[in-house]
Amino acid sequence: MVKSLFSQTVYFNRWYDFNGWGDIGGSIITVQNGYFLLASSATPWDWDYLLLEVDSSGNVMQQKRFSEPNSQFYMMSLNTSRDSNLVLLGYKLIDSLQDYQLVFDIYDIHLDTIISKVYGEAGSREQGQKLIKVSTGGYLVTGYIDKTQQNLGVKTYLLRLDELGNIKWWKVYNHGLNDWEAGNDIVEAEDGGFYLCGFRLNALTGDRDILLIRTDSLGNELWEKTYGGDYRDWGGHITKSLEGGYLIAGLKQTYKDLLNFNDEYRGWLIKIDDSGNEKWSKLYQYLNYRKNSLEDGIIQLSDSSYVSIGGVKDNASKKDRAWIVKTDRSGNIIWQRIYTRNLGKNNYFYDFKPTPDGGFIVCGTTWNQSQDAWLVKLDSFGCDTPGCQLYDAVQNINAPKARINIYPNPSSGIIQITLPPVQGKAIGRLYNALGQAVLEQQIPAGTGRFSLDLSALPRGWYVLRLQSNERVYSAKLILE
Repeated sequence: MVKSLFSQTVYFNRWYDFNGWGDIGGSIITVQNGYFLLASSATPWDWDYLLLEVDSSGNVMQQKRFSEPNSQFYMMSLNTSRDSNLVLLGYKLIDSLQDYQLVFDIYDIHLDTIISKVYGEAGSREQGQKLIKVSTGGYLVTGYIDKTQQNLGVKTYLLRLDELGNIKWWKVYNHGLNDWEAGNDIVEAEDGGFYLCGFRLNALTGDRDILLIRTDSLGNELWEKTYGGDYRDWGGHITKSLEGGYLIAGLKQTYKDLLNFNDEYRGWLIKIDDSGNEKWSKLYQYLNYRKNSLEDGIIQLSDSSYVSIGGVKDNASKKDRAWIVKTDRSGNIIWQRIYTRNLGKNNYFYDFKPTPDGGFIVCGTTWNQSQDAWLVKLDSFGCDTPGCQLYDAVQNINAPKARINIYPNPSSGIIQITLPPVQGKAIGRLYNALGQAVLEQQIPAGTGRFSLDLSALPRGWYVLRLQSNERVYSAKLILE
């Protein structure tokens, strides 16, 4: 009897440096015994793209690099064809022309090229963001077309392709010269039409709203709606809801600081009915972080819960952390985690998929000596190590865990913490028994002892986690 590689939960948190310059994991899909990853990879002169097969433990089984002299490739979306080939979408910048062209490639599972096509016209810049399979066959693509050189602004579009990449129709949506619009995601409706989700930017005021365009099966616009306030809001992704309607994920600007440029953003989920009418809307913030976003992906699971990814910006370091959030069908948080490998650098999630073991595979970019592609396998609780849901919302990549001493323990409120002197930047977080972060404190370099006043917290047990670039320290404590 053959045993599936996904028959039990697998964990890994890995990064990939392909040439020492810069690598980004842009899109991921699951296959029977692992994953295929679409990545961008920099050289001293150009950006290439790579297609990799990765096994269920994160080991690279095969890879192919594609490059052209004097061209920059930005590959955005990976999918499969009806016959299990790999379908890639992106765009390339031709240096000599300073024009962008859409790129559509199909590879077999051995990474041999089957089809390679480009689309575009002189004087405009076509960029592709998302490709989906259509139920009646073929593919649908969205992104935006930049015609500012022709004084026509930036417009979003839908491009319908057959199975071989031949154009069936191409619709560009124009809602005014002063409105710049871009598509980020598409979902097919029950009647064969489509919902296009993205954003609309007012080129005069700089304000931005989530944009939703409803079309028929031929891409003809039926209606369009926007969601947002007076500031800069962003629509990243849309998914169909099992209970009817759709859910949009993005970010909402809640405060504009004109003096210090210290704006505030919240992750944003909007539930709509089939006509685009808002059913509910909720904002999300990690601890007291000022900048939070859920713009990079959303899926609904079979239990009707939603999982979305994005990022938060650390208030002190001003560095980005990757963020994954699970909510129930009404948008109430079940759990949330942030991930970072290097506290002094930016870390991003860009795409994710559910896995057969009930977990998730997430790709993005992180930093070591250079910018690396990042691949993280999480369980159903969003953990990259077993049991983190019991006390933790953060894990550090391959960081050895060490004991810290807490006195008194149990405590009535004020505790003293001793640990080996911290090397570099560190963050301390306290989690309650539900895994919720209830306190955060920056730890200065060289600190070997400090105190915390926890007297305002409810009685119960907690876990204190201190994370630096080199180590993770943890200890349980009881408040009584």
